[in-house]
Amino acid sequence: MDHLIRRAVMIVLGLACGGAAGALFLPLLVILDPSMREAGGAMLIVAVLNGVFDLFGQTGPWLWSKAASLAWAFVLTVCGAPLLVSAAVSELLAIRSLVWHLAVPAFIAVAAPWSARATDIAGDMIEAGDNSLETRLLIAFFLTGCLAGLVYWSLAGRNAGLRDDDS
Repeated sequence: MDHLIRRAVMIVLGLACGGAAGALFLPLLVILDPSMREAGGAMLIVAVLNGVFDLFGQTGPWLWSKAASLAWAFVLTVCGAPLLVSAAVSELLAIRSLVWHLAVPAFIAVAAPWSARATDIAGDMIEAGDNSLETRLLIAFFLTGCLAGLVYWSLAGRNAGLRDDDS
């Protein structure tokens, strides 16, 4: 029983640290890349202007709340969900491979730009830019998924699953 509790704590710790590493790494990549920084700034300006024009409307007072919930949803979509899916499958199937923990979250995170196209602002900004912006986003999301997976693997993934040799 103690082994199960320790394993659960390590999984939660690995997910929290891996997600946090990805959530810190992705904005750093965006800030360091001039074209992504410019596109992100343009998206922020559009979002702020929409909020300012509607300041005295129904959504005005909730602008910061909406921005925070949008940022949280983005972090979960790009950093948390890919890592959670990878970790769940690796725990169920006792997959301890570093390649698994690097590749699966990375490739799931790469799907995020296509889901971002579903939103009006992000879809318009991506389509307005050239293909190099989308390629840079793909690379940033891929690297973020790799980093989150590496952190998870180093804390919990090396001992994934409940095998007989763990007891």
